[in-house]
Amino acid sequence: MNVVCHWHGESCYITGMTYLHLVACNSEKFTDARALPAVYMLCYAGADVSAQDDEGDTALHKLVRKQGAYKIIIALLR
Repeated sequence: MNVVCHWHGESCYITGMTYLHLVACNSEKFTDARALPAVYMLCYAGADVSAQDDEGDTALHKLVRKQGAYKIIIALLR
């Protein structure tokens, strides 16, 4: 399970987000040709592309709502 824990002060809350969710939330940083291989590497390493966060969204759900994220979408679909 690839759940990311977010720290705020001394408390930690789990949102169900994976590293691919974080990529989706920060997609503008991963559309560059030098950063896009990181998405492929996460998928190759076994990141669960169908993992849902607490809102029931996968990383792909988040990406289709963002403009200009098509390169990352293609990486997830491969």
